[in-house]
Parts: sequence; C-alpha cells; structure tokens
Amino acid sequence: MNIFSVVATVFFATACGAPKVYSDYATWDRNTDKGIQRSEFVDSYLANNNAKNWQLESGSLNRLKFTERLFHRMDENNSGTLTVDEFNPKIKKFSFGMVSASISSWDTDDNGILVRDEFTAAASKSKLFNLWDTSGDNSISAKELAGGMFYVCDLNNDHHIDENEFKAWQESIN
Repeated sequence: MNIFSVVATVFFATACGAPKVYSDYATWDRNTDKGIQRSEFVDSYLANNNAKNWQLESGSLNRLKFTERLFHRMDENNSGTLTVDEFNPKIKKFSFGMVSASISSWDTDDNGILVRDEFTAAASKSKLFNLWDTSGDNSISAKELAGGMFYVCDLNNDHHIDENEFKAWQESIN
C-alpha cells in the first residue's frame, strides 16, 4: 500500500465520521474539569460502542433480555449462579441503591444462591428495569444503557466520575 492510499484511507474514515475511540480518562473528560459528567460519559460510552457488550438486538433490550444480560454481568465466575458475594454489592450498583440488596428476598428456594430463573422472576417484579428504561417505552436503548452505566460507574454518587471510579469501571468491563 503506497502513502497515497494510506492518507486517502485515513482522510476518508475521518471525513465519513468514523467513531473516535475513547479509551482513557482524559478523552472521556472532554471539558478537562477532572470529573466526567453524565453527558460526557453517555457520549463517550456510545462513541466507544460499549453497549455492544450488552448485545443489544434491534438497538435496544426488552425486560427479559435486560435481566438475562444483567445476570450474566453479575455472575463474575460464569458459574450460572449468583452467590451472596456476587449479588449483594452488584444489585446495589445496578439498581443505583434503589432495589433491596438482600439475596434472601430473591432466593425462592432459600439455598443461598440465585439461578437465572430466580433472578429473572424477581427482577421482573422489582423496579429495576424501570430505573433503566427512562423513556417508559418498555425497552432500554443504547443511550438509556449508557445513562444507567454512568450511575453504576459513579461509586460515591457525587454525580461525576473521577479517575479512580473510571479505572475501577474499566477493569470491571474487561
């Protein structure tokens, strides 16, 4: 490939709006105020195509797909079950502290672990999905997903994400 081809390819990709990849804190903090605001996070999350990790079909998730994907994200060891150590801290994170953080209220057979069916049934009765579906259209779009992930990432709930929170979130998604 000659230099003209390389330059033409780069120019074409840039001119056609090829998505910019935002992989480090400084690029997500566009206004350089040492804190990623929600709008910065949502824009960068979408530009970086982080929603692909949730396998959005048709650009959104329905209630069942959301709870299944959430179960999978909470299942750290891919065992097909959630233990107290996996469930309690993560349900608090993914519900922004607004859903009961006790596994016992979701564990219908009282064996101390949740299987996907227990989780899906309990999640469908909770307000978890509605917290993410901010438009109320019974689906979670990529933009709604990005907005919810901002709150998951904002560990101290101060409405901006500092570098330590960002690094912790980056490690959790890899």
